[in-house]
Amino acid sequence: MDINLCRRVVRPWLGLKMLDLNDMIVAQLKEKDPTFPNVNKGVLVPMVCIFSVVMLVLENVLAASCDPLS
Repeated sequence: MDINLCRRVVRPWLGLKMLDLNDMIVAQLKEKDPTFPNVNKGVLVPMVCIFSVVMLVLENVLAASCDPLS
């Protein structure tokens, strides 16, 4: 955790929308998709923002995994 001169906590923005998984959310996800795994903690990432750090990393990972020369 970094604290700047104004005594505010500075956190980098990754560009993700995350939801904490709880019993209610897991039940709703299982209702929509019975194959959803049995979990009791974690996060769900329903959205990755365009031009975010995470999106750029994902593009590089996908490009590397699809490269026929690798």
